Amino acid sequence: MTDGPAMSDRDPDVGCDELVRVGADWERAIEAIHTAPGAVLVLGSPDCGKTTWVGEAARCLSRAGVLPLAILDADIGQSVIGPPASVALALLREPAGEGFSLRALPTEGLIFVGAVSPVGHLLQLLVATARLAERAKRVGARTVLVDTTGLVTPGIGFQLKLRKIELLEPSHLVALQRGGELEALLSVVCGRPGLRLHRLAVTPKARVRTPAERAAYRESRFADYFKGAGRLSLPTERLRILRAPSGGGRLVGAPDVDVFTGAELRDSGIAPGLLLGLNTAADETVGLGLLEEIGADGRELRVRTPVTDASAVRLVQLGSARLQPSGEERRSSG
Repeated sequence: MTDGPAMSDRDPDVGCDELVRVGADWERAIEAIHTAPGAVLVLGSPDCGKTTWVGEAARCLSRAGVLPLAILDADIGQSVIGPPASVALALLREPAGEGFSLRALPTEGLIFVGAVSPVGHLLQLLVATARLAERAKRVGARTVLVDTTGLVTPGIGFQLKLRKIELLEPSHLVALQRGGELEALLSVVCGRPGLRLHRLAVTPKARVRTPAERAAYRESRFADYFKGAGRLSLPTERLRILRAPSGGGRLVGAPDVDVFTGAELRDSGIAPGLLLGLNTAADETVGLGLLEEIGADGRELRVRTPVTDASAVRLVQLGSARLQPSGEERRSSG
């Protein structure tokens, strides 16, 4: 298997004139996907242009008639579709218009992972991504563009991306790299039947952000999500409250159980601000919430959330992060 072919003439149907500004290799990859639609997994370290490439690809492919087109945002720490700590699905059913932005797309599917980092939540992230990719196929998406986290370090990053490739079985693998940091992974998967590899250069416009800048962006995304949120009271008698796999939702002094009763959660010493996933019986996320308090008798959870109708909520997944009302992450796990 080789990289995307060097085409002497661009496919005029793709309509990506603006892509000249970021490089011909980006353009060739999008043309190849236009020719052979399918699942597209985009990999790279932080701030290498993955989301920018996904946005350009969505714009060009939708205008070329690759519709419906799915965008799957699995970058749980720096999400543009849906809130952080979740995997989100959006669909383009019409060609992208002027001023197209991924952030403006409505969320059509959401699964709460529970944290803003894959570490400690690998299984949850993998399953959420696979479930929403399957949903995209069920609704007829010809192409699914999958944005991912920047965790590509040896060990945990390598395993996460390798298993994601095995689960999703993409038709295209887009690898954005500065200095060969993905080559170990690519050497393992380059012979997979049906997988086309596209090695892309990082655009010179890509700027590496500081940890503080990344945290500030995440805070703004949470703040936008919870802006105008109200209080919702959830009767615990009809809920199953699931512990978090790691982090702040693993409560000190709590019973060693996977499913809490309201009284057990009340007695655990859980602190306000814990991020929650409000899920259906099928474990699909209706919305996120912030725990405000638990009724004295343990029969009611009071949650700050933009969700207004909780009739479908049957599962409450405890997250591994706590937030201030402003969206700022609380560092203590109390």
